[in-house]
Amino acid sequence: MRLIHLLILPPIWSGAFLVLNLTVLAGAERGPLNYIEIAAARIWWISGCLIAAYTFRPGDYLRKAWLFLSFSSVSYLLRDITLKLSFLGLAALFEHILDGFFITIGNASSVVGMVLFARAWKIAGLNLPGPKWGQWAVIVGTSLIATIIVGTGGVHVVRRLLAGEFTWFASLASILGDLICLSLIAPLLLTALALRGGRFMRPWGFLTASMIAWLFYDVSYTAPLWGADKSISNITTEFFRSLACTLAFSAGMAQWTLLGGLKKPKQPGVQG
Repeated sequence: MRLIHLLILPPIWSGAFLVLNLTVLAGAERGPLNYIEIAAARIWWISGCLIAAYTFRPGDYLRKAWLFLSFSSVSYLLRDITLKLSFLGLAALFEHILDGFFITIGNASSVVGMVLFARAWKIAGLNLPGPKWGQWAVIVGTSLIATIIVGTGGVHVVRRLLAGEFTWFASLASILGDLICLSLIAPLLLTALALRGGRFMRPWGFLTASMIAWLFYDVSYTAPLWGADKSISNITTEFFRSLACTLAFSAGMAQWTLLGGLKKPKQPGVQG
């Protein structure tokens, strides 16, 4: 795919669902469309990450990072499929256990993948742009923003747990995973800037944009806690989910085109 295709795919795909929800289906039951939108988003994410992973050889550092990100969405997709199959007649307690299991595994995989990406510049011996104080300012700033945004939902979850609603443990795992992953936006951004001026920047730029979209997803998701209209929040939340996942697909395709398709390179870049 050409760069222009990778750039326009995320806003067009996500925007189409947004317009559909705000116009044709405004005020209507959006359940079936919502399931399709979420499943499609997860498939975009999985496909992009797997495509990127298999441009590297087994054991390569970035192959592991892409595979962990891919597995995170596989876990969420399995959760969605399992919990939406109402004909299985699962007991409520077992549903909560499955929900917690898949969410915990998915978030753990995301965290491992993002930590690997955040350390890639160091493994590769790259020099991040700007002075040290500037780098730390970006890191502290993004971490503070992530803490404020994610912390809003975190306070709500902790209150539920303290009230004895222990089914919210899965949400706590999600909060912690989001906090760590979103705090690592800065290393991704700085790595992308270190590679600016060439095609090597593209996968990192798209991946950084994907994580920023997830940041806005969390803003939209927690907006009702601040009094925002929940129906509008649900629509914008799914828009940012779809945008984040399609941007991850663009990142994977950018990695694939960078390394010449499915042909394994002799010099795959960062190795582990």
